[in-house]
Amino acid sequence: MTSATTEERLRVLCILNRKSRDGNADKLWLQISELFAAAGIDAQVVDISHETLATDVENQLLTGEYSVVVGMGGDGTHFAVFNTLKAIERRLPGLAIPPYIPVPMGTGNNVAKSLGLGHLRGNLELVPELIRHGRDHKMDLGRFRDIYFADSVSIGLDAYVVARRDRLREALPQWLRPFVHGYLIFGAAGAAGMLRAPRLQCEISVDGRQWYCGPYGNIILNNTNIYGGIFDPCPDCRYDDGILNLIMAANRFSYATACALSLRCNPKWLRNWKGKRPGGLHFCSVPVRNCQITLEPPAPVQVDGEVIGIRQQVEVSVEQQAITVRCLDD
Repeated sequence: MTSATTEERLRVLCILNRKSRDGNADKLWLQISELFAAAGIDAQVVDISHETLATDVENQLLTGEYSVVVGMGGDGTHFAVFNTLKAIERRLPGLAIPPYIPVPMGTGNNVAKSLGLGHLRGNLELVPELIRHGRDHKMDLGRFRDIYFADSVSIGLDAYVVARRDRLREALPQWLRPFVHGYLIFGAAGAAGMLRAPRLQCEISVDGRQWYCGPYGNIILNNTNIYGGIFDPCPDCRYDDGILNLIMAANRFSYATACALSLRCNPKWLRNWKGKRPGGLHFCSVPVRNCQITLEPPAPVQVDGEVIGIRQQVEVSVEQQAITVRCLDD
């Protein structure tokens, strides 16, 4: 790392989720702030839990010259920051939005992993180096109504599991939460979901043409390749390829097969094993730019790890090169 005495001081706007990983993110911020000071980086911190987040970020961008915006938290944090930055961009089209760096401090960290930044979680000393010498890339974002997402939208089993995960996490005593890893809670919720998920029907149109009509177990629209922290269902999917990937399993058993095949530890040829149409015990994948889905009955919809309600009609599209992110060189 280059010494702060030989490089100009930089200003960064840090958006921190102090509750990420049940409060552990707050401890990690102390480490990062010390690294920033040593590297000659001045950081202004905004707490993501404040109701005035959008106003706070907008005021900082209007009054200060920031080299980057750094989001410190999990996928829910990055979801909130992306939507905040896009809202500011719509309100103030002449304002330059700095590049964004997602520092992984959550459980799954799908966005950071898909951008090649997952290792920052255990190597915080690389964050100042990334701020100074990282490379800027244009990133696509998915769009559901007026909501942007960096990672995915899912409908069906996964959304039911996320909703149950949230209920289980809230039921844990506060003192116990730091000792129970998020994957354990998610696993318990997933097991319950596999046993209790209702029978669901859907009709799916892809880029203006009907693609499927029938039962479904789970539907995912991925913008990045990592899903659920440990799955890579579309190894060739990229955050800048101009498309989303529709991944569908017709029933719970085909979805279980999909999960087993998509584990990140599997070889790429196995992760790529899928069909182009629903059928059998395997799942299918197809590239889309616009997707309309009708659900019967109405079902929960999960966006970047957050359940946003029950919907019957879901329309998702991609906005190409929607935002600038700073990554390591490919």
